[in-house]
Amino acid sequence: STLQFQISNTGTAPGSVTSISITTANPVFELAGLPNLPLTLAPGASATFGVRFVPTALGPASATLRVDSQTFALN
Repeated sequence: STLQFQISNTGTAPGSVTSISITTANPVFELAGLPNLPLTLAPGASATFGVRFVPTALGPASATLRVDSQTFALN
């Protein structure tokens, strides 16, 4: 399955994203449709990309999605 992850600039000045990655010991999550990096977002703009879950065995799986210095748990 795939979910869409959205990055939005809700500020009043341009913002940038320089890196997007997934950290995991077991590669069951993958990125899809990444924007070209570095990405500059104007105020009010957004960008989306996919995070796919591609299990290889039964059982729980987890990873960390990192967007620059921000981290998000994937379970």
